[in-house]
Amino acid sequence: MELVPLAPEDRDAFSEMVRTYVSEIGPGLPPVTADRIANVWDDPAREALLIRDQAMTQGFVLIRHLPGGAHEMSEFYIAPPARRSGLGTQAARAALTRYKGRWQLGVAKGSPHARAFWTGVIAPLARAHPGPPLTPNQSGSLHFIIKEPSP
Repeated sequence: MELVPLAPEDRDAFSEMVRTYVSEIGPGLPPVTADRIANVWDDPAREALLIRDQAMTQGFVLIRHLPGGAHEMSEFYIAPPARRSGLGTQAARAALTRYKGRWQLGVAKGSPHARAFWTGVIAPLARAHPGPPLTPNQSGSLHFIIKEPSP
């Protein structure tokens, strides 16, 4: 498994994954427009990474670098065929350990297993503290500190 920065040639596949992701986590959310997706790669505070396994793109991670040096796992998606294989846990931990310091992530309302997944991902890395939703489409949030980034 590797996390690969989003390249221009990956934008169409990325856009399709984002649309699929949003339809899964928020069926009532407005459709994802090309402008909204373009904001991801035009925003210097965002880092878009593709999750690749055996040369196949299996998902994506969006990290926001917040003012004051904190980080937010703003979006995380694993394609259905790769779910329940351990790839999501591996990719999430790799993304979270890219940067030390304060982290936060919102738990999507539309994903009934999200809190358990994220609690399990974070547990070996840090002590997570629950918080209020970061957006109206979330059921809550988790806040934690990564003490050491990956080598």
